[in-house]
Amino acid sequence: MDDNTTLVLEDEDGNEIEVEIIDTLEHEGKIYVAMMEAITDPEQLLDTDSEYYIFELVDGEGAQGFAPVEDEGLLDVLAEKFEAIFDSYDDDDEEDEES
Repeated sequence: MDDNTTLVLEDEDGNEIEVEIIDTLEHEGKIYVAMMEAITDPEQLLDTDSEYYIFELVDGEGAQGFAPVEDEGLLDVLAEKFEAIFDSYDDDDEEDEES
């Protein structure tokens, strides 16, 4: 994905962090979002071990927000699904290079 959506979240210490939405998926009727810290340094693009975070998209008081996924079992299932999506991007990129 080339045009990721960026937004600013506040961590538990009140610090603002700019993040990119990498992808979304639906699981058991709920929407989950994978995010990672926005890349501001071009050298970070070379780091293939970037960490990402998974949040649930929630509705509340007329607005949408993000809630951390705290169930470790669910987090494992979601991480597996997101990894499969990310792997499919890599496969698509390799096919494009071969064409």
